[in-house]
Amino acid sequence: LEVGGIETLAAAFLPDVVARMAATHPDIAVRVTVAQTSTLHAQVKDGTLDAALFFGTRPHDDGVQCGVIAHAPLMLIVPPGHRLAARASAGHDDVAHERFLVTAPGCAYRRMFEAAFRSRVDGEPVIAGQSDSVAAIVRMVERGLGCAIVPRMVPALADARVAIVPWHGEGATVPVSLAWRARASSAMTALHEAVAAVEMQH
Repeated sequence: LEVGGIETLAAAFLPDVVARMAATHPDIAVRVTVAQTSTLHAQVKDGTLDAALFFGTRPHDDGVQCGVIAHAPLMLIVPPGHRLAARASAGHDDVAHERFLVTAPGCAYRRMFEAAFRSRVDGEPVIAGQSDSVAAIVRMVERGLGCAIVPRMVPALADARVAIVPWHGEGATVPVSLAWRARASSAMTALHEAVAAVEMQH
């Protein structure tokens, strides 16, 4: 079974899914591919991948089905000692003058960021810098170069020296979706069972 995922889900969720499948269906070999969302969609559509996990949603089309399997909470991460570090939660009204580190336009993480600010009426958030790597963004926040909004499950947060503040309001969570080739197979059934059985760490 060929399964793809974006970086965060491939590191924080897929290993548990693969382990579950190994325990319940040892006859099914699973190969995991890591790629950007657009690449994953294209590879499921052309049959290179049997299934893929990504943030956001996608309509059914051309033999590809898609379903939301969880909603991942978003967090505002700020440098240690930041004025918002001890807050129980924060929203876009709290960060009017903050500088943000973001990924490139079109990226799943950038779409999360934009959704979190969609209802803001006092102008666009200030972009301090951009990186293709969420792990690099976390390290830049550590060094005081700005703030960021990322899913709680991002592995780089586990040992990061940042304050993690729950994000509230519109865009406070992001859907986690599974896309798959719309053809019946015992391997795909096993994957769906494993995905349903594994608790996503938030």
